[in-house]
Amino acid sequence: MLFRSSNLSLEKYDLVFPALEELLQIDKKYFAGRDHTKWLEMKTDAYVSAGKIDAARAVYRQWKSTALADGDTLALAQAYYIWGSRQQSMGHQDSALAVYSQALSLLNADSHPQLQKDVLISLGNIAYQSHQFEIAREYYGDAEAVVHGSDDIALDELLGLMIIACDWNFKAAGRNSGEPGKQISQIKETCSQSGFFAGEAFADILLARLAEQ
Repeated sequence: MLFRSSNLSLEKYDLVFPALEELLQIDKKYFAGRDHTKWLEMKTDAYVSAGKIDAARAVYRQWKSTALADGDTLALAQAYYIWGSRQQSMGHQDSALAVYSQALSLLNADSHPQLQKDVLISLGNIAYQSHQFEIAREYYGDAEAVVHGSDDIALDELLGLMIIACDWNFKAAGRNSGEPGKQISQIKETCSQSGFFAGEAFADILLARLAEQ
């Protein structure tokens, strides 16, 4: 990882690409492909960072083809999710939405909760940024249902804040949104008690905007 980051910062891609390919082969030969997904993700990142989008797309397509041939649903969903996140980072929201949706169709909370949660949040973020607050709320709510009951208290509370923000932006105060100020304050207190200071700060921002209105 350090080697990759260092070389990318210096734009020495001629060293990065063969090194990642060698790591892929070593992983396949000696570790039965244990970290195959990680190396493919890093290879995709390297090509995107170098502006070699066609090469990155070729890695993604190879990733998909291998997963389909192996009948590996998780690997296929991971390929869709990673490619969606790279499309989103390049501002291609429609493309990202399409592949995120494909990833979600392959997942369920019982078998792959971590990845399902990541995909749901990504879909929620796209909807929120597009001002589709009702749709965003559904995705965030589904993600919260996956996270709820886990040890990730911080994310649970952050998703709660995003749901309130969706209700607020969608003018849903009269429809099951309760008292936003009280809800935000309760979440802020939970964030403070658990040491999740970023969540506490976000709650403060929401409270300030609420006060302005």
